[in-house]
Amino acid sequence: YHMKNKQLLILNILIITLLVLIRISVFGWILMGLGLPVFFPIIVLHFIATIKGFKNYMNISRDDKLLLWTSVILFAVFILFQYDMDDRAGYMVIQAFIARFFGGSYSYSNDYFNISFIIMIVTGVVVAGSDISLLIRFRRKQLKGKT
Repeated sequence: YHMKNKQLLILNILIITLLVLIRISVFGWILMGLGLPVFFPIIVLHFIATIKGFKNYMNISRDDKLLLWTSVILFAVFILFQYDMDDRAGYMVIQAFIARFFGGSYSYSNDYFNISFIIMIVTGVVVAGSDISLLIRFRRKQLKGKT
């Protein structure tokens, strides 16, 4: 691997791991109910697509790089702006994480549910679509290289 590919690959793995740990650290009822059937497949798909992209980063097209970075950025938004709730009320992941780990406080409120839900749906669909598109593009290029 080219050194830049390796650095980007390691950074990508660290970012995904950190985001998943943040998400799990503010575990609530929605994650419990939707986590495995909805969130987990998107995380796995994103991991596979971005690993393939960053392994060959120096050899992929400019459009593929743009799609790859779009997926990386929107994945972070997808995770951090998810809405969850516990027995008391609801919260966004980023809100709960900051309060829990940096000593702040936040009031449990359902005020953010609508915007958080829209952000989660839109970014989840775009991330999944981007990752599927990347995997298809990488596969086509791989098949073209063999003929």
